[in-house]
Amino acid sequence: METKVVSAKTFLYNEGTTTLRKITDYSKTYVDALLKEMEKAGLKAEGPMEFIYFGACSDPDKEFTLQIAVPVEEEKPVGEGYKFKKAEPFKCMAYEHKGDIADLHDAYEKTFEAVFAQQLQPNNEVREVYKVYENLTSPDNLTEIQIGVN
Repeated sequence: METKVVSAKTFLYNEGTTTLRKITDYSKTYVDALLKEMEKAGLKAEGPMEFIYFGACSDPDKEFTLQIAVPVEEEKPVGEGYKFKKAEPFKCMAYEHKGDIADLHDAYEKTFEAVFAQQLQPNNEVREVYKVYENLTSPDNLTEIQIGVN
């Protein structure tokens, strides 16, 4: 677990609202669509897919904003519902979770404990960086949780 600053990057993303309880079904629709849009537009990924959460909390039924995003090297014309954003450097507490995506809850608890133990103030943004993703339950998945801090 470490505090770090993630470099600025440009994302192609789609944005919507969902809940923790519905996120798996939500992502099944929008992940594939984003990847198809990248291919159609001739965009090259500059890193792994990220889920960027705004306003999420531990309540599984509370709606929050989710951006499903991929860092890209350049902007090109894309279809309706897709946008680009230039993300500024992102200061965060980061923790790598290996294994089943369903077990991320425990990883979040550990990461938030570290944030508060270091007397850092979390902000409204959390990112999940899917460094290695095979499927939802794979023991080989590697997901970096990044909790934004001020």
